[in-house]
Amino acid sequence: MGDFDSAWWKWRWAVGHSQRLITEVEAWAADLRRDPMATVKAKYHPKRHGFSVVIDTVEDFPTPLSLRLGDFVSNQRQCLDHVAWAMVQRGSRADSLTKGQASGVQFPYARNAEHFQDLIPRRLRGACRADVNVVRRFQPYQRKVYRETLGNLATFSNYDKHRTIKEILILPIAASVHVSNPRDCEVVVVRKPAGRPRALDVGTEVAFVEVKKRGPDPGIDVDGKSTIQTQFGITDRLMLDNWWAVTCQIVCNLLATLAEAPFAFDDLPDWSLPPRGFHGARPG
Repeated sequence: MGDFDSAWWKWRWAVGHSQRLITEVEAWAADLRRDPMATVKAKYHPKRHGFSVVIDTVEDFPTPLSLRLGDFVSNQRQCLDHVAWAMVQRGSRADSLTKGQASGVQFPYARNAEHFQDLIPRRLRGACRADVNVVRRFQPYQRKVYRETLGNLATFSNYDKHRTIKEILILPIAASVHVSNPRDCEVVVVRKPAGRPRALDVGTEVAFVEVKKRGPDPGIDVDGKSTIQTQFGITDRLMLDNWWAVTCQIVCNLLATLAEAPFAFDDLPDWSLPPRGFHGARPG
């Protein structure tokens, strides 16, 4: 087995988890297109001169799908730690590592260049300069895309492993609110809430109905014709499908700069592979 074969197989296993996650999320979403994911209600806010349309009830995201996400995160994180171990094993101090030093070997995630230099003696003890330079190139502080993918990968892995299941978020991106039967008011406009979308939960505002008050007790009805368009997020800024695809691409590219894969890529989805010319190292 080659030095980095173990890391490559961990990466491939993570891609398999993400493929199954895609299938299961799409199947669940298809079921929700037949039955409403959420219901809404209107709450009057006199100081805002209108009605906040908020979630009244919402379908829980299935726990098994969040567990599948945890499998993907765990295997990608393990892949990078296997990369670090392979670098140390072909380095200058592999034969002299103590048990404590060996347990400290893992892929470093640095906040800045100085932090990276501090981590190298513990995380990549004895690794050759060329290997360290590869790891340096992919550090979260180098580019926003690495911070959002590899940096978050470490964060999500620790969270999922030590605290609680890392949930997939359901984010509203648009709402078509059907307003009827205005009472003591006149509807002016229906608009989106300000700011970034918040995860769907009871009380989340998905629209705002601005009105002109015409009587003492304004009221409106929002009924079953109202619809909410959603996306799945890993955070309120990172969409799930984009995050796992780019993470797969970046880890694949890192591995390809170090060693050839011990398997063919013919049966793997194209979204898991970096574009040709991406650091000049697309495999296959």
